[in-house]
Amino acid sequence: MEINKVLGQYELDWACHAACYEEYPYDKLKNKVVYVAGGQDFFSRAVVYFLFALNDLRKLDIKINLVADNTSVIDRVFQVFLKREDFTFRLYDEFEASANSADIYIYTGCCGKALDRLPEMFFSEISAVKKHLEIAGKLKVSRFIHLSDYRVYGKVERGMAISENEYGTVDFTKGSGYDAELMQTLEALVSIYAKKNGFSYIILRSGILLGACTQFDENLFSDMLHSLTKIFSAICLWLLHRTSPLRLSGQERNIRLHT
Repeated sequence: MEINKVLGQYELDWACHAACYEEYPYDKLKNKVVYVAGGQDFFSRAVVYFLFALNDLRKLDIKINLVADNTSVIDRVFQVFLKREDFTFRLYDEFEASANSADIYIYTGCCGKALDRLPEMFFSEISAVKKHLEIAGKLKVSRFIHLSDYRVYGKVERGMAISENEYGTVDFTKGSGYDAELMQTLEALVSIYAKKNGFSYIILRSGILLGACTQFDENLFSDMLHSLTKIFSAICLWLLHRTSPLRLSGQERNIRLHT
């Protein structure tokens, strides 16, 4: 069943968005076997919808496998799609006996996920990513794609730009360091298992995700308001004196105002 007969217009628009680009080497995805897994139902669902759209619009015949530890996600979301020839649902326990080879394994992990900052969750997430990396090794995948997010950088002063290989401040003695410590650990495990099992990997980090059903960190809006206050105060002081370049977050900004 094609997704345009199932999804509402909003979900259909974003599911088909990437498939509408003309200048993309879609042929490289033709007949690939892709596994999708992760603790975030909405994120893994989005990835599967995107792959459905590629097959429906580009006729790529990608073999899509959704992996989970129970059937609840099928009961809630994917039951109508089980009739599709390009879609298979798999439980973790099935892999010991029936796993074949695959090309790409996508793990949505903790990307955009609210973390309760308890030791039990820390060890649970580490155990989960290890399980998926071991499955990817059994499948002899060519590439493992791990979705992460901005929290891996730790505490970074707003307005500062850092590269993908840099980090901000992470205080491991405080609860505020929990998120960064967990995200960095998960990313490190991907690198370790990739070297061990001989597959390549990509880590994709999102920024702050805003939208329906987004789970926010409690400090998000207070940090935004605090940053805006600092910026507006700096601009007001500069307008009063205008004797030196405007300085924001430790960086100079030369601004020309037309008055």
